[in-house]
Amino acid sequence: MLQYFFEKRVREDEIMIKQLSNWPPYKNYYQFVGAAKYRKNLFFNEEIRKRLAEIVQDVLQKKGIEVVAVTVAYNHFHVLIRTELTPSQVGQILFGASSRLLKKEFPVLISEAQKGLLGGKSWEAVRDKRHLENCKSYIERHRPDNTKMESDTADKLNKKRTKYQYDFEIKRSFFRANPRQAD
Repeated sequence: MLQYFFEKRVREDEIMIKQLSNWPPYKNYYQFVGAAKYRKNLFFNEEIRKRLAEIVQDVLQKKGIEVVAVTVAYNHFHVLIRTELTPSQVGQILFGASSRLLKKEFPVLISEAQKGLLGGKSWEAVRDKRHLENCKSYIERHRPDNTKMESDTADKLNKKRTKYQYDFEIKRSFFRANPRQAD
């Protein structure tokens, strides 16, 4: 019983961060992602998103961490940094302080996320120069509603998707009308 209590307390005090890569970092660049608990759209308000980006930059810069890019979506955020600290140290600074300060400034988030503001937390070491440029580009293009493409490209994909959905609907209606054909 005492061991269970101790283990539970240790887990509550730790910030668990998922490591997405095993390669060594290129010039100490890392990408961190923080997701709202249960992927709720907690950062729905433009004011909350802007303030979260400011908090992330302020907290990291105060610790001497270079912030390359930040973006905040409705239910998660991305941060690209360069640092000499270990990823676990950065994660504790980033996720702990940003969550605490954001809840302090926006009490509505406390009622929306009673079990904690952030659920999924992960980091990835940047592999090489090309990967660094891809990460920067991704973060700069990322929009709050999770759309990452220009409207022309998205329209073309939606037209293709609509054609495939149409084909699927025809096949599904055929097999509903002729159940023996499905076997």
